[in-house]
Amino acid sequence: MKKRFAELSTVAPDPDEHTPEVLQKLVTRDVEKYRKLLADDAK
Repeated sequence: MKKRFAELSTVAPDPDEHTPEVLQKLVTRDVEKYRKLLADDAK
């Protein structure tokens, strides 16, 4: 897995970044970000 991540130029998240709370914040943030981008495109 680490080799594949290196090929993709990324790193595996730390175990504390896999908690439901952290993932919920990530999803909420990304949904808002893309909602704004899509709204701007619709204008």
